[in-house]
Amino acid sequence: MMIFNNISKYRSSLMGVAMLSVFFFHSMGNWMPSSIRDIAAHGSIGVDVFLFLSAMGLTYSIAKNPCVIAFYKRRIWRIMPTYWLIMTCVYLFVITLMSLHIMPDNYYPIPRNCWQWVQTYTTLGYWVKDGIYYLWYIPAILLLYLLFPFLHNFFVMSRWTYLLCLVPAIVIAFIHPNIAWYHNLLLYRVGIFLWGGIFTIEFLQKKREIKSLWVFLTGGVALLFYLVRMELDMGMFNRLLEEPLFFVTLPCILVCTTWLCKYRIFEMSTAFVGKISLEFYLIHEFVMRFMETISNVIITMSPMLQKMMTLVVSLVLAYCVHRIVPIILSMFNKKCIRHKVNDSVS
Repeated sequence: MMIFNNISKYRSSLMGVAMLSVFFFHSMGNWMPSSIRDIAAHGSIGVDVFLFLSAMGLTYSIAKNPCVIAFYKRRIWRIMPTYWLIMTCVYLFVITLMSLHIMPDNYYPIPRNCWQWVQTYTTLGYWVKDGIYYLWYIPAILLLYLLFPFLHNFFVMSRWTYLLCLVPAIVIAFIHPNIAWYHNLLLYRVGIFLWGGIFTIEFLQKKREIKSLWVFLTGGVALLFYLVRMELDMGMFNRLLEEPLFFVTLPCILVCTTWLCKYRIFEMSTAFVGKISLEFYLIHEFVMRFMETISNVIITMSPMLQKMMTLVVSLVLAYCVHRIVPIILSMFNKKCIRHKVNDSVS
């Protein structure tokens, strides 16, 4: 059970490892050696690790303060100010470059009317047909945040929470929903989010021993459902390693935790990335596109140099945003307090 407790201890570092795996997945290309490219091709599992660890954090958070309103406020303040600041800076930067004719008008998708701006800033664009949105992960995680307090109550009360992880697999395997690809990115990963909450309650909070029968039964049945889905779609083995499979995530986390326990420098560096993982995620794809454009228009850079520059610039910008947002929120809170005091005096 000690290694399970280490998952909580090294949560920030694991988030950093997950973020770097997503980065190299997005950076994948022929510039990589084939062996590295094969590993990077499965880097999307970093998103699954994110969701598993997010559910862990949410479980501890709501156990400490079960007030649902307070839970929602904490989640919104953690995500949305950072999202709004980065998105605004990106759009201002892009609009400036396009207005100066440094970049072509179709360089980056910009909202063209009031409704599109509303879609983007509220993340509603992810949920409406032909909507415009910045990144799929933010509206997806906000939905999971919205549902989590109710899911948590079910996790605590029910003896059959393991089976809840199978629901997304059953839906995917037999209903085979004809939905947009970016909605599938969420649907495929609901199971791992549920498993993160269940795992935390059962094995970290209640300290229950793992009953291998339940674990293997749950994972085995889920694997069967996924394989059926893959065979119906485009061939079982072609998709086996391409779709996120929630039963693979925990072993990956345990392996990373073992490394983090052994190598202090690895733990410290990944913990730094983990603490700014939200900011890094929101920034790195835009920086990557910008570096590619610079290489094509201004100065030629090798693909490897592009990606390394993207990594460094994204880390620096993410750290700056991570430090700036609390300052802005603090100033906003002080202004609200002064306004309330003035109102009460008057």
